[in-house]
Order: sequence, then structure tokens, then C-alpha cells
Amino acid sequence: RDLAGSFDVVLIDTGSATFFADYQIVSSKAGSALLVCRKHKTRTNDFLKITEQLKNSKVNRIGAVLNEI
Repeated sequence: RDLAGSFDVVLIDTGSATFFADYQIVSSKAGSALLVCRKHKTRTNDFLKITEQLKNSKVNRIGAVLNEI
């Protein structure tokens, strides 16, 4: 089903990008990616690696959210 035709914004939550490659498949189909980082859990190196992978795959990175502040 084409959800984009029915809603202004559609958010799809995937498993942790450090453990699962789902985010690469979903973000390439969705067109954009919003990274969610957990304070004191997400490692800077992991965040930078994932950001670079998204950049290289031409996915539109729309931002990041820092949760559990």
C-alpha cells in the first residue's frame, strides 16, 4: 500500500542500526532517514559510521534525535 499518498509523514521504526542492516533497506525505499540516538548508549563511532553509510547510499538524512535525556 502507498502510505505516502495518504499521510503527510510516515515513520518506520527499524531495529538498532548497529546490529541489523534493516535500516539500509528501509531507508532506501523510504527516501529519507532520521537517526535516533540514546544518550550514554549510542557510541560516537557507530553514529558516524552509520551516517557515512547513509550518505554513500544517497539517502536523504533529515536529522537525528537524542532520546532519554
